[in-house]
Amino acid sequence: MNQNGEPDVLDIKVISTNVSTSCDKVGDENEILFSGNSLLVPCSGSTWLEVLELQLPGKKVTTARDFWNGLRGQKLLKST
Repeated sequence: MNQNGEPDVLDIKVISTNVSTSCDKVGDENEILFSGNSLLVPCSGSTWLEVLELQLPGKKVTTARDFWNGLRGQKLLKST
């Protein structure tokens, strides 16, 4: 959250993904979860986009696991 109480926005370049039809975790419809070695982004029709590698502006490509560890417990939501 920023100083105004609004969520911070991250522009993320997605490098590698898989499509999944199952998820062993539960979150709200906009919450990005982490399972195994991937970020799980909810999509329509009970499907999930598994993000394996990503890149933040001005940074090197990183694994989803390293990115998630860097969040240190912060909640990650997809933009609507």
